[in-house]
Amino acid sequence: MSARLFALSVALLASVGCAGSPQTKQEMEALKAYTSQLEKENADLRKYRQAYESLKQEMDFTGTEAKMLEDLRTALLEALKGIKIDSGDVQYDPKTGKYTMAADLLFDSGSFRITAKGEEVLKKFAETFKAKPVTLRIVGHTDRDPIAKANTKQALHFDHNMELGALRACSVFMTLSKHGVAQGRMFVESWGNNHPVVANDNRSDHKRKNRRVEIFLLTEGGAPPRR
Repeated sequence: MSARLFALSVALLASVGCAGSPQTKQEMEALKAYTSQLEKENADLRKYRQAYESLKQEMDFTGTEAKMLEDLRTALLEALKGIKIDSGDVQYDPKTGKYTMAADLLFDSGSFRITAKGEEVLKKFAETFKAKPVTLRIVGHTDRDPIAKANTKQALHFDHNMELGALRACSVFMTLSKHGVAQGRMFVESWGNNHPVVANDNRSDHKRKNRRVEIFLLTEGGAPPRR
């Protein structure tokens, strides 16, 4: 029994009357019920703490893994030097192990076909990561504008940004696969326009930031870098 429960029990016992009185029996039953409730709550808290510790251990990178990812980042930046891209087109967040690529770099407006420059960038990405012990989680994001391009609308089943985000993620998947990344080390998902990084409004600069493909690096154990 915890110190809190013991102190509570002593206080309640000190306040009751004779051991055999109806009032005492009623108070003892109440104490027993309350003690049982607190013990259950303590057990639940221990369970949640164990789950938290387990998740924390999963999420923590070793120094070796962190160094590997930093070396890969450096190698990719070196490989991309020969490609003329804007400074914000490819960004890396070491806290989440995430590369963010602007959709305008990879695709024409309203399309899910990889552009020539996008192909070049993804080829360099594949060459950097294809032989490394990482899995790639590829996530497609769009702005909130409805799809207007006729060819894209005809190719969609649902005419929805969620589907466009998925097709863009799949296009990145297939391009990386073509350049040597094993398909079994990649998976795709889409958030459509449901997870913006800035206000999901009509400002053109906000739309550009929200249109993106994110590639998360996962280690062999499936854990991203610590957040």
